[in-house]
Amino acid sequence: MVDISEPVGVRTAGLERPAAVTRRGIDFSEVLRTVDFTNRQIAGLFVVLTVITVIPVILYPWPPLADYINHLSRMHIIATIGSDPDLSKFYDVNWQIIPNLMMDIIVPPLQRLMSVYAAGQVYTIASFVLIIAGTLALNRQLFGRWSVLPLIAFPLLYNNVFLVGTMNYIFGMGLALWAMTAWVRLREHHLVIRLTVSLLFVLALFFCHLFAVGVYGLGLAAFETSRLIEQYRSRGHGRAQRVRSSGRSSISSPPACRSCRCCRS
Repeated sequence: MVDISEPVGVRTAGLERPAAVTRRGIDFSEVLRTVDFTNRQIAGLFVVLTVITVIPVILYPWPPLADYINHLSRMHIIATIGSDPDLSKFYDVNWQIIPNLMMDIIVPPLQRLMSVYAAGQVYTIASFVLIIAGTLALNRQLFGRWSVLPLIAFPLLYNNVFLVGTMNYIFGMGLALWAMTAWVRLREHHLVIRLTVSLLFVLALFFCHLFAVGVYGLGLAAFETSRLIEQYRSRGHGRAQRVRSSGRSSISSPPACRSCRCCRS
């Protein structure tokens, strides 16, 4: 039978690969490698799926999100209150160090170059790209190779949290993924560098949403716990190897007896 999947870079597990079945059952690591994509193919899929995902955002400048119109109204007020005397009669901008300010920081400057609707679209698309690209980058740092599996996150972008219109939280989730990617990437670097970069990300996440800071903290806790478990297991395995080697070296033949005639002969 001819395997027509080979020219497109897809490798199937045929009868000639019984190694995927082990004594404990199926070797899932081998099964996951039965479909391989090159880095260019993964990049192409990322671009195509991104374009498909943002089509509803581009076609509908006013998406049916519960709190989105309130966000856009606030962005317009922040951007134009200095030049609109009518708005200044009823509104006043009072900046404070509080969460949920990322959209207020990014969108009003964009409105100087485009309409508030287009600025909102750019912010929404940027949030989507941050999430998917962060998922790909984090998977790359954790497993050492680019994989097509993180692309399954694309259909999950249109979730209930997004439909509510929590735009700062959505942006913060993408930023949290990149923060965890930076932590994994800099894990073997100097502690001062790693903590400085982490602090900058925490400040940015704070202005996105407090839950984004919490997700980043949970991610770091899970990663560091996994490292501790691996180190503990490797030390235990090393001790067991040393015990076995020392046990083998201690077993030797008894010294020859030189007092009897049989040994001297």
